[in-house]
Amino acid sequence: MVIKISAEKTKVRSFRKHASVFKVLSDENRLAILQVLVNGAKPVNEIAAQLDISQPLVSHHLKILKNAGLVVSCRKKAFVYHALVTPKIIEMINGTKILGEEITQLSEDIPFEDENSFFKHFPVCFVQK
Repeated sequence: MVIKISAEKTKVRSFRKHASVFKVLSDENRLAILQVLVNGAKPVNEIAAQLDISQPLVSHHLKILKNAGLVVSCRKKAFVYHALVTPKIIEMINGTKILGEEITQLSEDIPFEDENSFFKHFPVCFVQK
């Protein structure tokens, strides 16, 4: 018996790496660290001072960002500098900010007083009998 894997299952598997990146980006401290690094490589002490969080906490989050492939590090004299792998990371984060704002606005605009007013906004999704 031959078992065929459907195209849909293959597509789901292809999102595994994407999902892991979103998991890493789901922490506000990590997002703030990435935003600081948009202006260039920085050592932990500068990042911590700029964000007003402890150096050990910054180091912890940098390790996670580095393991995810979003940040690289290099030693220069007594300091280890951390930098974004690509500025496209910030473009993606900014895109999710815009999407979040749009979703928030849409949810505020849709009236939920009664079932009929809600369904009017999604005629394709809900067929009324």
